[in-house]
Amino acid sequence: MKSIERRFQLDAEFKRQYVSFMHEYIELGHMKEVPANQMQKNSSECYYLPHHAVLKIDSLTKKIRVVFDGLCASSSGVSLNDRLLAGPNNNSDLFAVSLRFRAHRVAFCADVAKMYRQVLVHPADRDFQRIVFREEPDQPMTHYLLCTVTYGTKTAPYWAIECMREAAKPFAAMYPQAVESIKLDFYVDDFLSGADNEEEASCLMHQVVEILSSAGFKLRKWSSNNKNILPNNGQNEDESVPVKMLNDTNAVKALGINWYPSEDEYGFKVNFSPLSDNTKRQMIADSARLIQLHGFSDASEQAYAALNGAFLLTELMQRITEGLSHLAIEHWAWTDSTIVLNWLSAHPRKWKTYVANRTSAILEYLPRSCWNHVISNDSPADLASRGLSPAELVGNPLWFMGTPWLKADQCEWKLCPAPDGQDDDLLETRPVRSHHLVATSIHSNYGIELQLLKRRSSFSLIIRTLAWVNRFIYNLRSIVADRRSLELVPIELRHAKSQLILAVQHSVYAPELELLWKDKSLRFKHVLSFLHTFLEDQGIMRLGGRLQNSSLPNDMKHPVILPHNHEATVLLVRELHLRNFHAGPSLLTSTIYQQYWIVGCQTVVRKVVQGCTRCVRLKGKTASQLMGSLPPARVLATRAFSHVGVDYAGPVKLKATSVRGVKITKGYLVVFVCLSTRAVHLEVANDLSSDTFLGSLKRFISRRGYPVEIRSDNGTNFVGADRKLREHLDQIISHSKDASRYLSNLGIN
Repeated sequence: MKSIERRFQLDAEFKRQYVSFMHEYIELGHMKEVPANQMQKNSSECYYLPHHAVLKIDSLTKKIRVVFDGLCASSSGVSLNDRLLAGPNNNSDLFAVSLRFRAHRVAFCADVAKMYRQVLVHPADRDFQRIVFREEPDQPMTHYLLCTVTYGTKTAPYWAIECMREAAKPFAAMYPQAVESIKLDFYVDDFLSGADNEEEASCLMHQVVEILSSAGFKLRKWSSNNKNILPNNGQNEDESVPVKMLNDTNAVKALGINWYPSEDEYGFKVNFSPLSDNTKRQMIADSARLIQLHGFSDASEQAYAALNGAFLLTELMQRITEGLSHLAIEHWAWTDSTIVLNWLSAHPRKWKTYVANRTSAILEYLPRSCWNHVISNDSPADLASRGLSPAELVGNPLWFMGTPWLKADQCEWKLCPAPDGQDDDLLETRPVRSHHLVATSIHSNYGIELQLLKRRSSFSLIIRTLAWVNRFIYNLRSIVADRRSLELVPIELRHAKSQLILAVQHSVYAPELELLWKDKSLRFKHVLSFLHTFLEDQGIMRLGGRLQNSSLPNDMKHPVILPHNHEATVLLVRELHLRNFHAGPSLLTSTIYQQYWIVGCQTVVRKVVQGCTRCVRLKGKTASQLMGSLPPARVLATRAFSHVGVDYAGPVKLKATSVRGVKITKGYLVVFVCLSTRAVHLEVANDLSSDTFLGSLKRFISRRGYPVEIRSDNGTNFVGADRKLREHLDQIISHSKDASRYLSNLGIN
């Protein structure tokens, strides 16, 4: 508020308009003073909105508008907009509104006066829309409540548009066209609509005014290309009327378009600064404020660019058709690229991936019958691709009025056939052999096959049962001499399996099979379109690819396509799981891909493996035993090598000296490990005998001292050494007894 008061002192006109705006807010009841008994509230129960002025140079009403900042953070670091939900985007599509407006013979426009402020906020929520204001610095600060939806808050656009549409719903039976116009022809507060004649336009205007006036929404600044329908307070039709096309409902002004009613044309007001530097950044910023629409696709020297131009034209025509959904539109697409027309004339799977993806997307909306060839001199898009200077562009009839001969009768149009005979390398034909389709009948009813799926729990059993049913039918239709009575043969089982696969595919992919049967392409984003599917002789849908020249079996080159969510697929995967001895996910997936391509294979594989009782039981966790406590020698601090573990390592090659001719012998390493410090002592042994170990032990003792304890495994040399040591110990004890007796007799202690 202090910054505003400083500006008040510097600019008297600014102060006058600012104060006048706030007085109008109070006089209209859109703002009320906070009662004295409600002044003191916790910060969590109220919020104060900062406010500032926005200068509107192009405005036909006020020069200054006060806006309120819902993005300003409070002392807690959180703003009001941080706590509000914006609601869904209920605004009409800008492109569609503009197209419908240009389609009317009698067009008119207006805007809603103070649209946001016609919607009241619930009294319990108004404390979150508080402001402070005073006219003079020496006056006390006055606290106010904003009683209406406030521009600058996140929810304002949604509530204003939604309330206006809700106000129109009670009139749906009385004025259906006006209610539909309010729903579709408003962009924020701008109303752009029209009708086919003066009478319908005048009636629509009065109905819309009546509906919106009942809810307090007043339409103003009326303009039309027909002055007879304008109300008394209408705009002069010779003046340009600014039609605001905002890409962001929270923006003040992002794009301005002037409509000249008398000529019924759009104009652009571009404020280029003559003193600014003509930098690339400046030119891009200025040109971004203009709108350009093109109707023809032009080819450059590169065929890919021409294809992308056709793709963009398709998207543009789709957007236009959706915007003018109330009209019946006949599509005519023109390009001067003969390569693009050749690409569009064949099935997309004939071309390489890049071309196939884009031609498929183009043909999905604009079939080949909509595309025509035009020479470059008759294409408006050719002007844009070649480039024109501003002087050449002004008054250019081809750019502003379109191709001249299109205004004549259709029989006089220059429908130029595209030249044929393009080279395959230029067209980038896919280097694979084409699949020859044989016209075979596909059943429309697979009741028997689907009934067997409900009565059998084994895929093989279903196949055999179906094969027996086929044999029974065959025998009924054959004479006695040709009837079959022996065991089923492999060809009958293969035919039954193909029959079941057809039933599965028909129950899930019926529309896709019908398109492939008619040699049409699938939708660009369809899950099967990336698999390059085709129909084989029997009508089974298989996976395409580049393995036609491979010597692999046909089932591996072109697997059968199956859905993952069908009962037959689950039974097939379960049988392959059991047949391969309860194969895991990786092995089972590899086995499946040898014959079948299941869309979402991992889903059904995981379901089967996790649902197998035996696999779950065998993969159960075994009980893990807790290890015992470590022995004292491992955890107590003792002298190094007091407690020793010993083992052998090797064999290794030993050489007694470095002199030539010395024979290399085989030997071993005796490893002594201190159990306390993990220190290691190594000795060399010629063999694994007990005597050799004892020699190594003596050398160890001579270096490290006597150990208290030696631990080892039950190796033969260790057991033998232990026996010899015990024999020596027994002898020492025996000699000790004799010596003790002798010394006692001598009187020696």
